[in-house]
Amino acid sequence: MVYGDHFLRDLNTVVQFGIFKIDPGSGMKTLLKSVFFSLALSTVVVSAGAQTVVWDQGPTTGVFAGSWVNYTSGQNFADSVRFTNDTFVDGLNYFTDFDLSSKTSAYAFHLKILSDNSGTPGSVLFQSDLGFTSFGTTNNARIKVATFSFAPQLFAANATYWVGLSGNGFEAAQASVQMPQDGKMAQFSGSAYSHMAGVGDQMFQLTAAPVPEPETYAMLLAGLGLLGAVAKRRKVQQA
Repeated sequence: MVYGDHFLRDLNTVVQFGIFKIDPGSGMKTLLKSVFFSLALSTVVVSAGAQTVVWDQGPTTGVFAGSWVNYTSGQNFADSVRFTNDTFVDGLNYFTDFDLSSKTSAYAFHLKILSDNSGTPGSVLFQSDLGFTSFGTTNNARIKVATFSFAPQLFAANATYWVGLSGNGFEAAQASVQMPQDGKMAQFSGSAYSHMAGVGDQMFQLTAAPVPEPETYAMLLAGLGLLGAVAKRRKVQQA
C-alpha cells in the first residue's frame, strides 16, 4: 500500500514497529503535529478511495450487443449474480447508450435485488428509488455509465441473486454484452417476471467500498496510542 509505506517512513522518528518512541530532539509542538498528522492520514486512508468492482459485466467483458427498452412500469430487466464468498455490495454501475445526464432526480431510477427461484428471479429482497451519483462516458465512445450507491446489502456465499435497475417513467436503455454468462437477461413486465430474453447479458457492475489493509488499522492505532501518551505526559507535567 503506497500510503502505508510512505507514512511509516515519515513517522519513523516517533514510531518504530508498533513501539512508541518519542524523539528527544523534538518539542511538544512537533510531537503533537506528528500525532495529528498520523491520525488525519490514517482517517483519509480508511475512508478514501474509489469503489472496488466486485462483480464485473462491464463493457470490457464482451461485445456490446445493443440496448433495450427499460423502464420500471413496463419492460425492464435483471441478471443473476453469485459470489463464492459473503460479499457486501453498496454500489452499481449502469451502462447505457442513452444520454441520461438530465435524469438528476434523487428518485429517478428503481433498483431491485431479488432471490433466486430455480434459475429465475424470485421474491424481492431489497428495492429502492434512487438517483445516480455521477454520469459519464467509458472507453467505448458509444457506452455511457451511471454510478449509484445504496445501503450495503449482503450477498451470501454460493447463493444466486438477481439485480436490475430501471428508469422511473422514462426509457433508461439497458445495454447488453455478449457474453460473460449465458447471453440472457430476465425480462419483467412491471414488477412481474416474464421470461428469459436472449438479447445478451445485462451490462452492469456491482461495487463495494474498499476494505482497509491491516497496516491502515496499525497506523490508526499508532496515532491513537501517541495521543494517549501525550495526554499522560501532560498530566504528569501539570501535577
